[in-house]
Amino acid sequence: MQAHLDGVEHCLVGLLGSPECVEPLIILSGGGTAPEQVAVGSQQVARLQAGIVAEYLERCERAGLRGRSERSRLPHYLQQLGLYRPSPQPSPAYAGEGENSL
Repeated sequence: MQAHLDGVEHCLVGLLGSPECVEPLIILSGGGTAPEQVAVGSQQVARLQAGIVAEYLERCERAGLRGRSERSRLPHYLQQLGLYRPSPQPSPAYAGEGENSL
């Protein structure tokens, strides 16, 4: 399973960084193509990507794939962009609280 996820995440890094995927999201998130809109959109897309990766890694841990965050290329990719900082605690949705708990 770990080897399969390694391959899938390798492809995902290419997708997350591809202009075809990222640029439309930036323009839509920022509301246009003016430099200040692109700056706002870039920040929003960066937060979105970082949140998706953090939640994915939390889910992997909860599913029993221990050490996925150390093995995964995704945190390294986001760290290079200055977007990822590992969270010391799982989010409340995964801590066994509320109706959304696993």
